[in-house]
Amino acid sequence: TTLGLEQFEKMVYDDLYTALELEFPPLVGGHDPATLERVMHETVLDARANFCFGRDAFLSKLSLFMLERAADEQHGRAAVVWGQPGAGKSCIMAKLYSDLKDQLLGLDGTGTGGYVWV
Repeated sequence: TTLGLEQFEKMVYDDLYTALELEFPPLVGGHDPATLERVMHETVLDARANFCFGRDAFLSKLSLFMLERAADEQHGRAAVVWGQPGAGKSCIMAKLYSDLKDQLLGLDGTGTGGYVWV
């Protein structure tokens, strides 16, 4: 069977759309813009965290630091991760957030532990 170009385009589009809906299900119901933005950010962070490899020792140290600081109300809550472009800063922050968000949620009710994640 020979497909025309338009049929092939529709088939590729439908397959891609289906794959995207499976990976990122549409939100049901009306949500306020802040909730939608948070959900979108968390979806991207969770996806990015799955591809963070080879930084276990650094992530352990940073996780411990952040959990200790989040529980200590007398000290500031700042951590800076810097490096060259492509070094994995965003990957580290996504993995760290993914690993700690449940533990930090109970500390201030926002899921941030008092940290601003940028």
